[in-house]
Amino acid sequence: MELQYLHGAISNWFDANEVEHKAGSKPYSLTPLSQRGEEFGVEIATLTSEAALRLHTACVQGTVVRLGPQQGRVAAAPTLVDVVAWESLGARPQNMWSLDFLTPTVFRRGKRYSPLPTPQSITRSLSYQWNAWSGLESIRLDHAEVDQVWVSSFEGGSHPIRLRFKREVTRTYEGFVGRLTLRCDDDTVAAATARLLGVAPYAGVGSFTLRGLGVTRFADVQEHRHAVAR
Repeated sequence: MELQYLHGAISNWFDANEVEHKAGSKPYSLTPLSQRGEEFGVEIATLTSEAALRLHTACVQGTVVRLGPQQGRVAAAPTLVDVVAWESLGARPQNMWSLDFLTPTVFRRGKRYSPLPTPQSITRSLSYQWNAWSGLESIRLDHAEVDQVWVSSFEGGSHPIRLRFKREVTRTYEGFVGRLTLRCDDDTVAAATARLLGVAPYAGVGSFTLRGLGVTRFADVQEHRHAVAR
C-alpha cells in the first residue's frame, strides 16, 4: 500500500477547509498500515483535543475509506491506547535519551533532504511541533544551547523511500532507520531538550510524518498516545 493513499484518506478526517489542508503543520501523525489477517490498522496520534474530536467524529464503524484504487470500511471505532498531557512530557529530569527511529526519517533544510539525525535537526523538528500545538511556553534552543547536546552512540543506516505527490510526481528520499543516543551536559538545556524529545513518540520526527515516516519511540520506555483505527 503506497503511503500517499493512507495520507489522502485520513487527512479528510482532520482538514475542515482548504487552509487547514494546505497548512505546513498538522496536529496529528500516522504510522504505516499494519495487517492482521484480513484487517488493516494504523496508529494515529492526535496533538490537540480538537484533532482527537475530529478523529472520533469521522472515524466511526462503517466509514468508507478509499486507499487509492482500493476501498474498505472502518471495522470499529478508534481504540484509545493512552492519553498524555503536554505538561508531563519530559517532566522527568535526565540528560540521556535513546531513540529508536522505526520508519525512514528524513530531515529537511531549505530544499535539501538528509537522512542524518543530528541534535540540531531533531530538536528543530520537535520545537516546531511543540510551539505550534502545546499551548505552553514556546521552546527555542539557540545554536550555543543545541551544541550542549551531543550524540554518544549511533547505529543504523539510511533507507530509500519513494513518495508520490500530486500530478503523479514521484521522488525518492533517503531516511534514517536505527537507534540514536543523545546526551546533554547542561542541566538547563537538558530540561528543555527532554520536553522536546518527549514529543517525538506522538508527533514523529522530521518530514512526511503524515505519510508514516519519522515514527520514533524511546528505546528504554515505550510511551504511546494513539488512537488505533481498524
